[in-house]
Formats: sequence, structure tokens, C-alpha cells
Amino acid sequence: MQKRIIGVPLLMVALLLVGFSIGHGAERGKIAWLTIEEAIEKAKKEPRPILMDVYTDWCGWCTRMDAYTFTNPTISDYISKNFYAVKFNSEMKEKVSFRGKEYAPHQGEGRGPHSLVVSLTNGRLSYPTIVYLTAVGELVTVVPGYYSPRDLEPILHFIAEEAYLTKSWEEFQKSFKGSI
Repeated sequence: MQKRIIGVPLLMVALLLVGFSIGHGAERGKIAWLTIEEAIEKAKKEPRPILMDVYTDWCGWCTRMDAYTFTNPTISDYISKNFYAVKFNSEMKEKVSFRGKEYAPHQGEGRGPHSLVVSLTNGRLSYPTIVYLTAVGELVTVVPGYYSPRDLEPILHFIAEEAYLTKSWEEFQKSFKGSI
């Protein structure tokens, strides 16, 4: 009887510790999203490429990417360690200062894309789209469409490791070993 009394509290402590470790691991799935201005300022102090997730409120695939891809612990950890992540609503109504220039929201009635998005994507609008920039805000590439964690992982490495400077995407894919 006494063994059972001692065993129950030990079991409860073990379950409590497992619960805490699971809760702590869930925090891994969070990305600290910034504004484009904040990302540029941070990159001046500690250079990293910038990942800009361009979305709209009505975009179903954008919501799916937020819920599934960006919360994947492998993806969110890699983004958090290697990029400054920007969440950019293409239909927001505020002006944005980027690389010494002011960009205005859509002028006119109804919804429309922000002029920064039009500029960065060269007018090729698609949602979601990820715009990759260097630490100083120069365009690296624009990747439109939804990506699962497994599909996004090699792209993140290709950009963060600056492999695009020495290899083609096809070469990089052949040698990439993902962890998802």
C-alpha cells in the first residue's frame, strides 16, 4: 500500500514534467513577425536576409500557409534563426518607407495591392507570395504560391546559405538533405 502511495505522486510529477516540455516545444512553432521597416533596421545591426510573406485577408492558401507551414517547428525555427520575417498585407492602407522611398497603399475604390508589393513582384501578383531580400533590402527572388513545410525547407536553405550565388536551384536541390 505504501509503495502505491509513493508511486502516485512520482507518476504525477513525471506527467507534469512531460506536460511542461510539450508546452515549451509548442513555442518553437512561433515566428516573431516584423514590419519591413523593423526588419531593415535589425538587419543593419545583425545582417540576415529578409523573408517577406505577402498575403491578403481573403486568401485561403495564405491562411493555410500560416496555420500549417509557418507553424511547423523545423520551418519556424529555421526562419527565426536565419531570417528577419516580415508579414505584409498587400491590401493594407498605410504608407511604407523602404530603401529611401515611400510606397503608398492602393489608391481608389475597393481592394488593391500596395505599391511596394507591385514594385517587388514586378506587377506579378499572386497570394501567398514570399519575397526574399538581402540584409540591405535588395531583391533576391520572388516565390509565389503555397508551399508545404517539406517544399519550403530547401528554398529557405538556398536563400539563407546564399547558395544562389554559386549554384543553380537544380544543382542545390540534388544535394539538399532536408530534415522534414
